[in-house]
Amino acid sequence: MANYLDCYLTVKRWMNNQRQGKNLGDYFSQYPYEKVAIYGAGDIGKLLYEEMKGSGCRVAYFIDKCAEGQAQEQGIKVILPDEIRQSESVDAIIISSLADYEEIARDISERGILLPLVFLRDAIYEV
Repeated sequence: MANYLDCYLTVKRWMNNQRQGKNLGDYFSQYPYEKVAIYGAGDIGKLLYEEMKGSGCRVAYFIDKCAEGQAQEQGIKVILPDEIRQSESVDAIIISSLADYEEIARDISERGILLPLVFLRDAIYEV
């Protein structure tokens, strides 16, 4: 689990990347990901979605363990982790949490989901 300083530094790096014209949508478009899901429909997930709009990589839906009663976010469907298998197929899941990404990845793997998992934190530092 990342600490607050790690989260702060990651967000600071993200903002610096934006100032330099580096876009996460463009970053994800360089991979064979035409359609992805974003795990986390909170503030960071929403910011990621906004940055990915207009890129060659479409966000199919959000995944959030607190999605019950939350039909849509930003006009995109929000599903529970239990619903991943029954949902539209995607090329990868981007884990937007900056703090609990390893725990989320473990949970997805334990569910038998074999999709590539991309940590937003790693993408921010690789842009």
